[in-house]
Amino acid sequence: GYIDILKNIPSISDIKYDFYDLGSGTGKVLMFAALFGNFNNITGIEYLKERHDIAKNAFSELIDKKHEVLNSDIYLIKGNLMNKKYFKEPKYAIYFISNLCFSEKMNDKLSSLINKYRTNGTIIICSKKIKKLKNFSLVKTINAEMTWNTKSLVYIYESPWPAISNKNGSETPINSGHNDETFL
Repeated sequence: GYIDILKNIPSISDIKYDFYDLGSGTGKVLMFAALFGNFNNITGIEYLKERHDIAKNAFSELIDKKHEVLNSDIYLIKGNLMNKKYFKEPKYAIYFISNLCFSEKMNDKLSSLINKYRTNGTIIICSKKIKKLKNFSLVKTINAEMTWNTKSLVYIYESPWPAISNKNGSETPINSGHNDETFL
């Protein structure tokens, strides 16, 4: 399931994204992103201490006991996923949100944060449609095996890339850049 999701992420070849799992639980998605993805940084935000501790222990075991070398820096944060600071940085980001059990009010608050702080260079992956996203297009719906079901719908949204005018007057999407900003 999670590998299928990673394979279906739209990407631009010369951009390396940061990956966020909002409500990261025990770290399963983060583990797949770390082992099979190609990201600058991988950040999981989990509110519940027990689940956060399980994720920390799993990554410690992976790195320490198995001597696994990861291509990304991993950040495990015990915190509230609705904190605006997780939406302000970095320039290019992918957000995985398992929001199937979120109330409409919680999904609306999530939409507000995304709409306020995220623009070009953002991909949202979620388990329930987010109805109030502005400037995002639903680019894919896939069936993926999740822990709660063998066939769950997963929705992938993408913000449009900015365009620049070239010499002949037509517009060309900007599809290159580097994230030189400091990760907070």
